[in-house]
Amino acid sequence: MAKVLLINPSYQPSYGGTKASIVNPFFPTLGLATIAATAQQRGHEVEILDLCWRPYDFGFIRSSIEKAKPDIVGIHATTPLMNQLRDISLISNRIGKEFKSVIDFA
Repeated sequence: MAKVLLINPSYQPSYGGTKASIVNPFFPTLGLATIAATAQQRGHEVEILDLCWRPYDFGFIRSSIEKAKPDIVGIHATTPLMNQLRDISLISNRIGKEFKSVIDFA
């Protein structure tokens, strides 16, 4: 079965330092938790990399993907997180062209 890494990007570049940061969700999105549970029920190994509360750190994201060695990378993003979505996609494609990236865009 596949090893799956689900990523919830950092909200800090988009919301940090603004009044919107008050409503910044500090938990994995329900969508990622649902995908993780469903994948585990089907025998896949799943890890969620929840970066919503962390400062945006390109190096940390890269090392986390390298450490996880996933077969599939799933990335959740909303419109304000599009730059991070692009960055994470580029990182994952540079690290391993042999695995697939799946994007959940809301």
